[in-house]
Amino acid sequence: MSYYKRRSGTRRYKRRYLLVCEGSVTEPAYFNQLKGLYQESIINITCLAEKKSAPDYLIKRAEAAQADLRKGDELWIVLDVDRWTPDHFARLEKWAKNDTCRNVAVSNPCFEIWLVFHDKDPGESNKKACQAYYNEYIAHGTKSLRSNWLTSDRVKAAVTRAKSRDSNQDSIIPVNRTSRVYKFIENIEEFCTKYKSVTKS
Repeated sequence: MSYYKRRSGTRRYKRRYLLVCEGSVTEPAYFNQLKGLYQESIINITCLAEKKSAPDYLIKRAEAAQADLRKGDELWIVLDVDRWTPDHFARLEKWAKNDTCRNVAVSNPCFEIWLVFHDKDPGESNKKACQAYYNEYIAHGTKSLRSNWLTSDRVKAAVTRAKSRDSNQDSIIPVNRTSRVYKFIENIEEFCTKYKSVTKS
């Protein structure tokens, strides 16, 4: 068997993705639905929701969580551009470069733009417009994604739309009105393809 061994037993997946998210509601709701699209025997997605959103705090939280990872696992910090300064993002970039398992996915201006990409191109929508679209058409007035909204086809469409707008990949901060969460999806897809994983429809 090629499963990793844990002190508490046998680990039944090939890779764990541990996400530290600045959002405590929307991001966990999305990633909890996302993991249902993939075979549990291949990957495990765990989202740590944080009420504190400062990048320096997220780094400390991620460093503490990294102790629970095994070789081959990945650690991601997911956050918005928000009001954070270039110095904040410089520290995030330095943190990510210090270990190959570390990654950062920034959405500009907000995580909701990534969700809008699943339905359509957001055009020139600002943060307020993206959040309004999410509340009306995706969450339907609740604080979470509606049941069964997320599908493989929607995810693929979101990756295509977001990637087409990512015109400055040299910067940790994507250009306005796009999201680097697509890189997280691409990472999963590449890993699953390696093990000939078949996503659920």
